[in-house]
Amino acid sequence: MAQIIYSKKIKKIVDLYDGLIVSCLEIKEGLEENQLDLIENKIKEIKIKLMNSLDVDELGELVETLYNIHQDINRLLIEFTYNRDLELLNKVINILQDLKDNLEVEFRYKALLPTYMKKFKCIASNCEESCCKGWRVLVDQDSYQLYQQIEDEGLKKTINNNIKINKSDENNSSYAYIKLKEDNSCPFLTKDELCNIHLKKGENYLCDTCAIYPRTTINLVDNILEVSATMSCPEIRRLALLNKSGIKFEYVNDYLFDRNVNINFNTEKIKDNNPKKYFKEIRSLSIGLLQNREYSLKERLIFLGIICNSLEKNIQNDKVEDISEVIDYYKMLNKNKFNFDISKISSKEDIQIQILNKIINMKINNNINNNYFSKLKEAIKGITIAGESLEESVNRYRESYRVYYKLFMQQHEYLLENYLVNYIFKNLFPLGSDKSLFDEYVLFIIHYSIIKMLLIGLSAFHKGLSVEVVIDLIGTFSRVLEHDSSYFKSVYEFIKENEFDTLAYMTVLIKN
Repeated sequence: MAQIIYSKKIKKIVDLYDGLIVSCLEIKEGLEENQLDLIENKIKEIKIKLMNSLDVDELGELVETLYNIHQDINRLLIEFTYNRDLELLNKVINILQDLKDNLEVEFRYKALLPTYMKKFKCIASNCEESCCKGWRVLVDQDSYQLYQQIEDEGLKKTINNNIKINKSDENNSSYAYIKLKEDNSCPFLTKDELCNIHLKKGENYLCDTCAIYPRTTINLVDNILEVSATMSCPEIRRLALLNKSGIKFEYVNDYLFDRNVNINFNTEKIKDNNPKKYFKEIRSLSIGLLQNREYSLKERLIFLGIICNSLEKNIQNDKVEDISEVIDYYKMLNKNKFNFDISKISSKEDIQIQILNKIINMKINNNINNNYFSKLKEAIKGITIAGESLEESVNRYRESYRVYYKLFMQQHEYLLENYLVNYIFKNLFPLGSDKSLFDEYVLFIIHYSIIKMLLIGLSAFHKGLSVEVVIDLIGTFSRVLEHDSSYFKSVYEFIKENEFDTLAYMTVLIKN
């Protein structure tokens, strides 16, 4: 019936029918108790709501179908008004229920999701962090336009003062952003820690970010909805990262989703000369490799780089049709033990520290008073001390890696593996953007290497690591850095300008 772009409008109609069914049930109760005034008022209310519910501009061709059904409901209600026949009211309820069910089909998908999503439930006031503080919230274009129509004076003033168009990234999902208050809280947050938009206008007026969080970047691949979540949510990272057996995925039928998807493509309709044709095979190989614990995580990451480099060469040489053969070859190597000795690759911690310090300081230097940044600064202090030489920093970094980080990760590498597998799934790695396949790998390794360096720094600062420290650091990284698209845009430009976007440099960042 409706396209995804109409989802909010359709949801409004579904909610209306839900409310009208409740009104009909109240009429039935009134009939039993002979409450004539209640019955009359409820019938008038239903008629008015049906009459005012349809908007041609919002619902297009769907209006004519619903209008005719609404007329049938009105006729039944008029007849019921005169003879109080309960069967007529039951018919109205059944029609409304059928309408609701048929419209909801628009939002029901076959979905693929990590199993942690099935276990997730928001713990609300028991959560140690607030979803409405500490970061910039992106506003999709549909919601931005909806907000321009709000007539409530107080709400309208807050919207005009605090929702700004995102000039650096004007796509639909990040069309605008909410400017935070000085204490880093959302300007729509009430004194009771409730959302003023939700209070005054209802759930349908929440922007996509607020409505689906901590679910992020929900994609539609081959008509299957892919749902995952961000590690900035404490409950999500506990469920996802603490799973020692690794992240598993599961198909679910009739998954209800009534918001805009981020990316939508069908590999069956893509031509053979487009690398996206082979997206699912490449991602499956990537996740399979990352979860192959016969090898250390750094071995898996370097081998993944070799694969991505090989695939990129095929793309650059116009041999996209040969990608399936390349995938089959590397699948065979992954299954039968690839002969790959990374001990022959020398570690270059001095280069690693210089590159990553530069990348991290691009963010930290501009944010001094935020509590989350203080956690990152502890990690930096564990690696570098003001006034000391690069050689002294490298020696401390190496020692912290050997004494604390390496020993801890021998038993807990699954924590980082789970983060990386979730990254691959939620970002449609390595073909989820307009960047090249290998550039997607470069950004993937940048994410990993920043986390690794910060953990080594924290291990030096605290003289050791714990599961709680690692989980907390990944949450801070996700909230402060990962959610800032403009930051990683700057990082990407820095990497490209300095020609660090090679397999050799990525190996330097991976290996200690």
